[in-house]
Amino acid sequence: MEEPDGPFLASAGSKAHRQCRCWHFLFLCCLLLIFFAVAALVLALTIFKIRNPSAALVSIRVIGASSATAVTRSDFLLDILRFAERKILDDRWENPSRSMEFIHQYMIPLVLLRMLFTSQYEAQSTGSSTGEARTLDTLLQDYAYRALVHPHTGIVYDATVPSNLTGIRIAALRLRSGSLKRRGFDNFKEFDIPPNIVVQPYTERLVLVYQNLGNWSSFYYPLHGYTYLTPVLGLLAYDAANLSATNLSELDFAATNLPVSINFTNVFPVPSGLTAKCVWFGLNGSLDFRDLESGSVCTAFHQGHFSLVVNSSEIALPPGPSEGPGMPLNPVKPWKIIVAVVGGVIALILLALLIYLMLKYNQNKKVAKMEQHADAGISLHTASVGNTQVHVAFGTRTQPVLENELVA
Repeated sequence: MEEPDGPFLASAGSKAHRQCRCWHFLFLCCLLLIFFAVAALVLALTIFKIRNPSAALVSIRVIGASSATAVTRSDFLLDILRFAERKILDDRWENPSRSMEFIHQYMIPLVLLRMLFTSQYEAQSTGSSTGEARTLDTLLQDYAYRALVHPHTGIVYDATVPSNLTGIRIAALRLRSGSLKRRGFDNFKEFDIPPNIVVQPYTERLVLVYQNLGNWSSFYYPLHGYTYLTPVLGLLAYDAANLSATNLSELDFAATNLPVSINFTNVFPVPSGLTAKCVWFGLNGSLDFRDLESGSVCTAFHQGHFSLVVNSSEIALPPGPSEGPGMPLNPVKPWKIIVAVVGGVIALILLALLIYLMLKYNQNKKVAKMEQHADAGISLHTASVGNTQVHVAFGTRTQPVLENELVA
């Protein structure tokens, strides 16, 4: 007679096997997410030399959150590249004394990578970025109106933005429609508004909202094949009848005689042999390139968002940097990048091995526990019935007794 532990352990083993396969699938998913997180961190900390690692970790966390809504893995890579561009441009605006070699060494590889990953997703990314930009306009209108507490007509009020949009600057200006049409308004930040402005539908008072997207320019208004020389500036008109209103639609703001002038400041130097262009982003997603009027001045007849750009595909790769006076650029050595990548791969392998050993230990522990429960139970003997093994019990303590014997 044999103990019946075979069927019980077989079913338990198959259940443990299914659980193990599920754990392996989750492990592979976690490993993939860890790989992209480490790649983004290495890209931010090693290649672009971010001096504040905590800020980099926060930015990587923001990218990870946005990647959860991405449709494809290429969208996640684009978010990483856009983040890197914002960090480079932010550092460039804080240190304007650096030469154009900085742009050649860092911006060109980024632009080429973005062109590589966006060639097949250009239409999709354009639609999504337009929706994100319109959502940003609605949010900035709300925060700009909060600065208009007992406002005076013709006074510019600077507003604050939420902490997750640090780098963006906004301002609000309340005007009478008749006064704007007769006299215009000069020096509204970078904008000079001429007379004969027509606003539709007509409203007695309107609010002009100024936007400076700073290092968020390439995120909300990506331009494939172009590099921004200035932050994106926005000029939008809203109804001023209710200063506590939110989610307002823009008024139709148009110049009928002279155009609106945008005098850009803090402009990157234009590479030799190239020409800067004015770019206008319409509220409906339209795009228009124009020549500069003079210096760094652009003109427009409608509201929207504006900037100066240069065609990145026309930038020639520079020769090797020459030693000379000035601020050292300290280019990243190739061996540093290789060491960082190899170190990241080794760290991932060790982490994967540790997780695998932990899962294996838990699996063996569960199997041992099931075997212990099986051994602790009452064993049943088996008997052959034809070609089948069935369980049989020992003789019972109380023998069956007929009812008539009990009555007797």
